[in-house]
Amino acid sequence: MRRVYIDNVKGNEILARSIYDDKGRVLLAKGMKLRLNYISKLKEMGIISLYIEDKFSQEIVEDEFIYHHIRAQSERQFHKIVEMMKETQTLDMEAVNNLVTDVMDQIIDEKEILIHAADILRYDTYTYAHSINVCMMSIIMSKFFGYSMSRIKEIAIGALLHDLGKIFIPESILNKKDPLTEEEFQKIKLHPQDGYHVLRNYPELSGISKVIVLAHHERLDGSGYPSGLKGDQIHDGIRLVSICDVFDAMTSDRPYRKGIKTYEVIEYLMNMGGQIFDASMIQKFIRKIAIYPVGQGVILNTGEKGIVIQQNYNMPSRPVVRVFWNAKGERVVPYEIDMLKKTTVFIMKEVTI
Repeated sequence: MRRVYIDNVKGNEILARSIYDDKGRVLLAKGMKLRLNYISKLKEMGIISLYIEDKFSQEIVEDEFIYHHIRAQSERQFHKIVEMMKETQTLDMEAVNNLVTDVMDQIIDEKEILIHAADILRYDTYTYAHSINVCMMSIIMSKFFGYSMSRIKEIAIGALLHDLGKIFIPESILNKKDPLTEEEFQKIKLHPQDGYHVLRNYPELSGISKVIVLAHHERLDGSGYPSGLKGDQIHDGIRLVSICDVFDAMTSDRPYRKGIKTYEVIEYLMNMGGQIFDASMIQKFIRKIAIYPVGQGVILNTGEKGIVIQQNYNMPSRPVVRVFWNAKGERVVPYEIDMLKKTTVFIMKEVTI
């Protein structure tokens, strides 16, 4: 399978992964042939990309553990929690606790697990998917940092609820395709305080979880908000969640832009390490990122072109690539290059195949 932007779908491609609506119902099932009217409807729904099977991606199986065995169910559960809160003005902390426990149970025991950029998203479910993604990333990284189970859970709950305050922002602003006005931007900047004001009335919620919600937009140099905290004033849990938050937000497709390439986001984070983000955390974070996802087309420094077919977990920046075109641009009998073994070869850029 491989991910393609919907604008590049011509029709008759075979869908490699089912597409669901916001209630978890199957819209298009895996294995279906994509008709042009299906494609038009998906565009109307706000879907930017999907996964297909074709002659180049046969037998390529993505590492699906995180996003497809956990995320869809967790996203629906979180959606219910938030919608119930809107109706009752009460947050079901038992449901929040159970959701985070379920996600942790499926992640903690995994020995080899990488963070993948967000895949198929709909604009109207972005907030829920983003919250689940940031929660999962925070669990993976907290485990990697060697935190205790109790600390991991505190951070995970804060990560899950970090954007809770956005329920007070109109959808017309959250999903706006045009640039925000200054007034609209100021409304969005209120979401950390709004979320914290909701959660401060729940004594069963730890202080660390609450402060993550309040301060996840703070930055080491004091340029963040709402309080302009600096350096050691920012708790490690906040630093961690802020990195996960920015990574997922930048790599996700949004109404006003396609997601930024993973390697470009990594470059940005590395450049900002020591300035607005914790440099040591960034260095560890990138060791757990699938920089070039399975199914991605790439060009190598040798001029060869192919598709990533497997990750090397000890060094995700150097995956296994199946080559289909030589340096002259000629189709060849496919062969594989393991970049962990062939150290002189590296990826120059991502391409559409």
